[in-house]
Amino acid sequence: MEFKTNRRSVLVAAALVLGTLWIYWPVQYCEFLNFDDPVYVTQNPIVRAGWSARGICWAFQTSYASNWHPLTWLSHMLDCEFYGLAARGHHLTNVFLHLANTLLLLAFLRRATGAFWPSALVAALFAWHPLHVESVTWVSERKDVLSTCFGLLALLAYGFYVERPGARRYLLALLAFGLSLLAKPMLVTLPGLLLLLDYWPLGRSAPGAGPPAEGRGGGRLRRWRRLVWEKAPFFGLSLVSCVVTFLAQKRGGAVASLIHIPLGERVANAATAYAAYLWQTFWPLELAVFYPHPVHPAGAKVLASLLVLLAVSAGVFLGRRPWLIMGWLWFLGALAPVIGLVQVGDHARADRYTYLPLVGLFIGIVWTATGFAAARPAWRKPLWGLAACVGVLLGLETRVQLAHWKNSETLFRRALAVTGRNYLAHNNLGNVLDLSGRHEDAKRHYEATLRIRPDFAGTHYNLANVLTREGDFDAALQHYRAALALQPNYADAHHNLGVLLARRGRVDEALEHYQAALRSNPAFADAHNSRGNLLFQQGRLDEAAAAYRAALQTRPDFLDARLNLALTLQQAGPADEAAQQYAEAVRRHPESPRAHSDWGILLARRGRLPEAEHHLAEVVRLDPQSANARYNLGNVLLEQGKTGAAAAQYAEALRLNPGDAQARQKLERLTSAAAPAEPRLPEPP
Repeated sequence: MEFKTNRRSVLVAAALVLGTLWIYWPVQYCEFLNFDDPVYVTQNPIVRAGWSARGICWAFQTSYASNWHPLTWLSHMLDCEFYGLAARGHHLTNVFLHLANTLLLLAFLRRATGAFWPSALVAALFAWHPLHVESVTWVSERKDVLSTCFGLLALLAYGFYVERPGARRYLLALLAFGLSLLAKPMLVTLPGLLLLLDYWPLGRSAPGAGPPAEGRGGGRLRRWRRLVWEKAPFFGLSLVSCVVTFLAQKRGGAVASLIHIPLGERVANAATAYAAYLWQTFWPLELAVFYPHPVHPAGAKVLASLLVLLAVSAGVFLGRRPWLIMGWLWFLGALAPVIGLVQVGDHARADRYTYLPLVGLFIGIVWTATGFAAARPAWRKPLWGLAACVGVLLGLETRVQLAHWKNSETLFRRALAVTGRNYLAHNNLGNVLDLSGRHEDAKRHYEATLRIRPDFAGTHYNLANVLTREGDFDAALQHYRAALALQPNYADAHHNLGVLLARRGRVDEALEHYQAALRSNPAFADAHNSRGNLLFQQGRLDEAAAAYRAALQTRPDFLDARLNLALTLQQAGPADEAAQQYAEAVRRHPESPRAHSDWGILLARRGRLPEAEHHLAEVVRLDPQSANARYNLGNVLLEQGKTGAAAAQYAEALRLNPGDAQARQKLERLTSAAAPAEPRLPEPP
């Protein structure tokens, strides 16, 4: 019998794994997105550097991206260590964590309830539900799957502790909970979930559980008091996490004020969000990456949502089914931190927030259906057939939803198709189109964003960048200034406005904006470099060198800053350090024609002609269509007396640039010097 049970468990677990892998297999072809992925991975120099002591310290010290979640940062660093910036590896890590969560949920529910098949059905719903696509497929939502993994480990350890109480098992559960908070503070509600589990299925609040009560009517209160005090360290960790998270998000400007979104609107949106999550659990269609927060929620919609929630709550509590009560309160409680009463961001709700809360609904649904089938044997086969159909349909719909996450363009076009007035989708789609060279289409989406949200600083900035490239500098200036009026500490806007002002000769204003950018973001390498360029032009070489060094301190691989520093040192001295910087540039960027060219020219000036020839020949190899590279190589060859090879390079330079007078002059000299003398005719008598 034991063998049969174990075999059944293995087969069911294998089916869950294989089904989940089939559903999420296309994720390996998904790309990074232009929504948070640059912040978390692709444009984060510390994360991209992989696993390092510096990175570990940074992960625990930073509140970057308005959050403090060091384990999430470390997991991204590990992915970069193993996969670099190959999106496939990052996506597959999320999938494997989701698989681990599915099996952990199955193991916990089976052990806590003793019911195998209901536990397996809940695990299948968790693994295959379309609402979970966002958490699994979006690289930046690594924090969801990672935090839940540790959270489920905490539940499993707590189950072991309840079976056989002991300090070691208790501390193991507490440790796992702490690690979940270090990945994402979403699970601050876990102590409350543990109390719900004490009610059902663990039954620790039932009469006879725990020490006997004293006095009439005091038994239940004493039991609950004991259970609450037992969770005191868990509640303590939750409180600390809430404070740290709030401060990090407040510091990052992510927490909306009551002036921006009044309390009444928050309560109204919370009611509609709960109802929407409930509806999408049963009808998971028309999902989007971003649901805009309604400025003024419709009263009828809010009233209908409240009535639905009250009706469901009444049905749950009047039914007196412990699994329904536990599951419904799990759903409501787990969503409470992100339901919008403390508004973070501009979204009304998010699919990713349902990753763990839906487990409560799944438990309520499955155990109710199981009880119905147990009381009506004739319904068992039809219900099993229905369960199979639901599983297949959910899996297929998850595949469909997954296709929308292939890249940024498909994702935001989908969001525009299923939501209204989605300013963020317009903005981010505009970014995609701009990067792909479809600038007019990008402008149309930016303008659509500003018609919906004229106070969206990021879109003013994006539109200004497009206008700058088009040469419409006056309009670009207006939008940069509009962005800064809305967000005075917008470092990128300060920097790009400075670049535009410098281009128009307004050097002092440009320097002021570079300084403002650096006050907002002292590690802004581009701003350091741009400031260094202006200082160089003014002849302030020492200050320019210091600015370039500051850029390199933040980004050691910043090629322009290193070459600019080398040129500055070349003029200001010491020459040896300039040579070191050129050599370092070539070492770090062996495929850079500019690095080889600048280093080769300096070597030629210092008389190290064979080395110069090597680097200039590399320039020709890397950029064979560069007439200037051919000319420089010809000069070095000529200095070494290699006239034939030099002539060939000058000839090629002229072919590529027929107007190169210097190359033509040197080629003519070489060819005339090499031509045989014509025989002189005898003079007539």
